[in-house]
Amino acid sequence: MADLVQEAPETKLNLVLKGVRASADGTGVAMIVMPNNRLNTFAPGETILDGVVLDRVYGDRVTLRKDGQIEALLMSSGADRLSVLSSPEDAGTKVPGTRSAGSDDLISTTATDFLANLVIDPVHRGQDFVGYQISSRGNAALLERSGLKPGDIILSVDGVSIGSAGPGELAMKLSSSRKVRLRIDRDGRQVDQIFTLPENP
Repeated sequence: MADLVQEAPETKLNLVLKGVRASADGTGVAMIVMPNNRLNTFAPGETILDGVVLDRVYGDRVTLRKDGQIEALLMSSGADRLSVLSSPEDAGTKVPGTRSAGSDDLISTTATDFLANLVIDPVHRGQDFVGYQISSRGNAALLERSGLKPGDIILSVDGVSIGSAGPGELAMKLSSSRKVRLRIDRDGRQVDQIFTLPENP
């Protein structure tokens, strides 16, 4: 299987892989920046674009099934790429320089569910970048249990302006098990909010 992954041709699609939560069996979640610059999260089997389905998730890449063929989408270069691996066996596919988010490498069902439901959009006012707007892929209740609401714009994380973090890094911070202190713009008002990853009901 590893040889097939390595031999898969690199896709020419206008997609950017910013982060993954990967497990040894190829399941997990991939954070992909779409052609419209929106960061979406996908699990294997989900449709990314018309005719393009996420096949498997690895430490440094994902495979896509496009028109019956397998193509590879490699992790983007840059400091904000993130990879969380669920077992030491996956370490062979992790590229040097890829940072692990969180203190443990065990994939959390809650974190995976949260990531799979998360949509992050950059927000600009004029030419200025403001922050990232958070929305849901369908389960707004999961988002709200964390203390966020669809439409919230995250301005800072733990006192650090969001401008210093890419969308993949933000998604990984929000999917970690620790509490995160956020400053958000909610309906035009700036408020401080403690984000906590929701527990499984």
